[in-house]
Amino acid sequence: MKTKTKRNLLIALVLVLVIAVPVCGYFLYTSGQNNVEKALAELLALPETTTAQDLEKEGYVNLTQVQEGRLGQVNSFFAPAEASKKMVLKAFYETEDDLVACVFLKLDGARLTYLTSYAVKAQAVTAQNRSLHLMAEEVSGPDGITEVWLRGRTADVNQPDGEDFLLYRYRG
Repeated sequence: MKTKTKRNLLIALVLVLVIAVPVCGYFLYTSGQNNVEKALAELLALPETTTAQDLEKEGYVNLTQVQEGRLGQVNSFFAPAEASKKMVLKAFYETEDDLVACVFLKLDGARLTYLTSYAVKAQAVTAQNRSLHLMAEEVSGPDGITEVWLRGRTADVNQPDGEDFLLYRYRG
């Protein structure tokens, strides 16, 4: 009698696991997708009166000025996919005429990141789903300032796609 009860308990446990694991995986996947969709929707809904301080309060990283060192939050996002599971990075920079907010999206296991940028005052998308190599490249300048670049890529990572993107600059 005891072995039959143990066997039934084991079968019930296996059935629960067979059902629970895919359900949990699905919810984790869709919550990540919802974060991506939410970040893009928030980007495109920014009013033209948005200020740099407003963006910083919303979690955007200010990339306008030369930084005093490497930006850990930014660098960890562009680390190999295994090192950073974060799928969304929000940043902005100021130009003479506008404030440009950017959302970088990363897919699990992908070697590319996708940039959507939005000119806040002009209320216009300046880049949509532009693909860039996931690994940032640092270029040292003679003035002690290092530039961190993302290289433009196509779906075939080995083929250049033209325009690169200056992510930020730092001293050191």
